[in-house]
Amino acid sequence: MKILYGVQGTGNGHISRACAMAEAFQHYKDIEITWLLSGRDKQRGCGDITDFIWREGITFVVKEGKINVLDTLLNFNFSTFRQDVNELDLKPFDVIISDFEPVISHAARKQDVPVIGIGHQYAFDYDIPTKGANIITKSIMQRFAPVTLGVGLNRCMMDLVIILAAIRSGHFGSWLALASFWPPHIAADY
Repeated sequence: MKILYGVQGTGNGHISRACAMAEAFQHYKDIEITWLLSGRDKQRGCGDITDFIWREGITFVVKEGKINVLDTLLNFNFSTFRQDVNELDLKPFDVIISDFEPVISHAARKQDVPVIGIGHQYAFDYDIPTKGANIITKSIMQRFAPVTLGVGLNRCMMDLVIILAAIRSGHFGSWLALASFWPPHIAADY
């Protein structure tokens, strides 16, 4: 099985999760992963994942712990983003996964290919508390990296398709998924 896995490089949470997933995928010899990193300078890398495709993508500009919408828009290179989306061929892959990575998500939408979203941001698709949310931030979250099925990761169980974040066990050096909850009507479809 060939998987294209997109990682949003803003901050370190997406990269940490990708490294956890890379370690977990090593147990499945029939899976071939191609990693795509965007939203971060290529030189900064993707944590323990050294073999990856890089695209400029989109990065959020954060000031005082909040997304600065104006600076984010001013920093956004639309023509490069459009080119990256248009040139990304998804045909060689059996599964497309996006950890809030916009190039893969928009390429999948354009090519009418299903994409699974894994990340904290996909939890906001459900009825959970969102401190400081407004119509602009909600709109950005919904359109930034759209997916067919979003699997929201969060620190505590809330509702529907929300999984506790994977954490690294210092004692055993392996990644552990603490818990998951899949409603029967969704699990039955996959």
